[in-house]
Amino acid sequence: MAMAACENNHQPKGTDSSASSESEEVRQELIQQFLEDIQTLQEMDDNFTNINTQTAEIFVAARKNDIKRAKTLFQQHLDFRKKYNLCRINPNDKDLQDELRSRRFYITRLGDKDHASVLLLTAHRYKKEENSIQTFLKSMIFQLDQILKDPRTRQSGVILLIDLTTVGITSGEKDFVRTILKVIQGNYPISVKKILAINCSLILRYAAKFYFEILNRKLRDRVVFVDNSSLKKFVPEDALPNELGGNSKFCYNIWLNKLTNSCHIYDVQKGFYYTRTSELKRQKSTGQAALNFQDLKDRTNDRDQLLEEYQEISKKSRWDEESKGTNFESSLKPCNRKKNRYQNILCLESSRVRLPKDIGDDNSNEDCSYIHANYVNGYSNGNAYIATQGPLPDTMTDFWKMIWAEKVNIIVMLARLYENGRVKCSQYWPNDGEILIYGKLTVEHESTTEKEHYVLHKLSIYCEESEGSLSTRCIYLFRFTSWPDFGIPPSASPLLKMIENINHLNRSVNSSVDDNTNSKEQPLPPIVIHCSAGVGRTGTYATVDICCQQFAKTRKVNIMETVCAIRSQRDAMIQTWQQYEFCYKAVLEFAEKNVSPTTNSLSEE
Repeated sequence: MAMAACENNHQPKGTDSSASSESEEVRQELIQQFLEDIQTLQEMDDNFTNINTQTAEIFVAARKNDIKRAKTLFQQHLDFRKKYNLCRINPNDKDLQDELRSRRFYITRLGDKDHASVLLLTAHRYKKEENSIQTFLKSMIFQLDQILKDPRTRQSGVILLIDLTTVGITSGEKDFVRTILKVIQGNYPISVKKILAINCSLILRYAAKFYFEILNRKLRDRVVFVDNSSLKKFVPEDALPNELGGNSKFCYNIWLNKLTNSCHIYDVQKGFYYTRTSELKRQKSTGQAALNFQDLKDRTNDRDQLLEEYQEISKKSRWDEESKGTNFESSLKPCNRKKNRYQNILCLESSRVRLPKDIGDDNSNEDCSYIHANYVNGYSNGNAYIATQGPLPDTMTDFWKMIWAEKVNIIVMLARLYENGRVKCSQYWPNDGEILIYGKLTVEHESTTEKEHYVLHKLSIYCEESEGSLSTRCIYLFRFTSWPDFGIPPSASPLLKMIENINHLNRSVNSSVDDNTNSKEQPLPPIVIHCSAGVGRTGTYATVDICCQQFAKTRKVNIMETVCAIRSQRDAMIQTWQQYEFCYKAVLEFAEKNVSPTTNSLSEE
């Protein structure tokens, strides 16, 4: 039946539209047959699982409509993922994030219907004694999964570049390369157009052939040994990274940030390509390269360039009226409008925090899950922050529900209660010696420490459990007092010092919690940040914190890219170009204090 269907699928050129319709009908029949066969196998063998239509389409197309070969490929692929524990990939995993950003394997061009995707494997960056092959494969599979999701990219296939510069013939390096080649041969439904082995010396070229001996003849014929000068004969310059003499325009880091909110899952019930995700459709590539220390210094002094960047970000962030209803659906509900401090600052639906219904009393028909707050990713972990507005009198209970439900330990307040004669935030914390009750939650004031530029309140929060017992947690509220509304602090130093203290305290508090619960490498709970609207000063704080961490880790920073990323999760983050300029000044001040002026490298203190 499969072979007959394949023969019917080959139509001569010039046939009418009915032939195209018939071909599509045959294709759908093949996909349905594949699904039924997999279901039959699943009933006979627990190694098989239910899959969805998209998965079936991918595997059938990968074997040119040959159902038998498609099933074999699917079984091999499933076995491979299970062998290397690749069935559940969480992009927020720190080891995976580090591996993705190491660029040992990364995309230099995302394909379209006319061009293959270009993938670069830098073999010389892999050290067997330092790097986990399992984490590397997880990084590789995660990126290949994204390519396969788009019909245009999976149809165009991939070109694999293997940079063998300085690579020897040790068993570790050979095993590493061969393991990667096994992924693309017989274990993964992707079409490899060409394999380019780059910068392999003449002495090692013969030995390197053993890397590729595991490939079938068809793939071996697609292996070409090249150096940097001849590489551009096979791959255009705009698809190659700088290290290989190209000028790729593909913004890899932005692409990664966009995927951070996805949880790519191999699910027994929902199939291989089931993805739980908050689609951040507005995030767009800035096209800006990361800046090293000197570039950062030069850019900070170029105010015209900074203004131009901010205007470009603002253009990318505009919403059309047609999409507004979908992207801000909950904010625009009549029952929720009263919960918005400002009617022109709305809460993005895709990343909004949802209050659980099991905390506090819920006797109304209103949308009790709504609070004007969004998750925002940090530099190395997802949902590092919750950006929210200053609580209103009627939303303080919801605010504390969120604090409890999200296991928050630290709140950062960047506004005063009154500014310019107007109420900017309601006082949601108790004064010294006071106790405030919010539904089933009780908040008690423990102590106050006054610093030059901020006040630190230590609070205790108690939750009445269903059994009548009380659970408790310590909350630290940092109130920064030197930041005017819509403005900037007179100096970045106090803010940088407070950020340093907050991050240290967050790690310290949660480290002790992990020790008590015998848990390992638990992600830190989010830090709640708010000003009045929760976008201007809040966005500036998040940008400075993220970019300082980025510079400390990589010695480079991309502030424009960071602002675009956080705006895709919380609308209107950073409200003025002066706040945007302040981000550059603050990160530069951090860099100047942490970089040796003679070596232009991070100082070790």
